[in-house]
Amino acid sequence: MQFFEVIEYLSAQLQLPQLVPSPNGTCAVRLDNVIVHLSHDPLARCFDIRTDIGHADTGDATLMKELLAANRFGDGSGASVLSCDAMGHAVLRQRFSLQDLSLHRFYTALARFVSYAEHWQARLAAGARA
Repeated sequence: MQFFEVIEYLSAQLQLPQLVPSPNGTCAVRLDNVIVHLSHDPLARCFDIRTDIGHADTGDATLMKELLAANRFGDGSGASVLSCDAMGHAVLRQRFSLQDLSLHRFYTALARFVSYAEHWQARLAAGARA
């Protein structure tokens, strides 16, 4: 499978004009309130999807434990990975291999990814208000 086939399929499923990756192999699409960035890595024959999920208070030990626990076996992230830098910028990311990818499986995983992104956006926003 090729990355352009994934992009064509996604465009068709979402009934959007054809998405066109930038020269560096990236594009983005808004799904509900989640902006999903797709980045192609041709050498590794894979691509990533990622979204910013907000700001995490890195001094909040309870929140940091929640983020860490969510990554354990994908129980709270749906096979995606949550990460947070020292400044609190939090991201949800998932990698897909193009070698054995099913378009239907990708689309299902994308829907799950958006659902988890919305969950963590709400959780981080609630923590910021507390």
